[in-house]
Amino acid sequence: MLHIDYILSGKDFKSDNFLIAFKDPATLENYIRDQETNPPPYKMSAGRPIFESRPDFGPLKKGVGQVKISDFSTAVFGNGPVPHSHDIQPQQFCAPEVLLKATWSYSADIWNLGLVLWELLAETTVFNGRTRGSDEYSQAVHLAQMIRLLGPPPLQFLKKTDRSICSVIFRRRNLQIPRLDPLRGVQLA
Repeated sequence: MLHIDYILSGKDFKSDNFLIAFKDPATLENYIRDQETNPPPYKMSAGRPIFESRPDFGPLKKGVGQVKISDFSTAVFGNGPVPHSHDIQPQQFCAPEVLLKATWSYSADIWNLGLVLWELLAETTVFNGRTRGSDEYSQAVHLAQMIRLLGPPPLQFLKKTDRSICSVIFRRRNLQIPRLDPLRGVQLA
């Protein structure tokens, strides 16, 4: 038997990529029966009904089984000789080193997983990268939200980032856009 260990990094953790097994097969049977007796609302498109999704399976009598991760399309071998700096992760779950194009490794996955778990348990995101009243994502807003919660990034970290990105967001170690600055007047480490 051939056994090879590959360590993958840069996975695309988001709630859509977690597969959860039900311990009780009746859970799905009950769900199907409920859909048949109480069909969800739908709209017609090209002569076919498009049903509203109902992801709630109700109370789980026997709990859930193993959780599995799917979609490894952005994963790379984490133990390679060349550090990674390409974009990975959904925007709202991006680690600081990914946003600022510093080299990243497994710590970016831990960050990503932590934010996904927070979203699943709290039903809200920690960082969304959007100003109030806007649906448009902004990397500067995202970083300002991180700084507001975690404090300024260490200078050692900033030295490893992509200068072209950093210069747009930071000036003299302060946020370039004062209205976003959660620590106005506070120098970045």
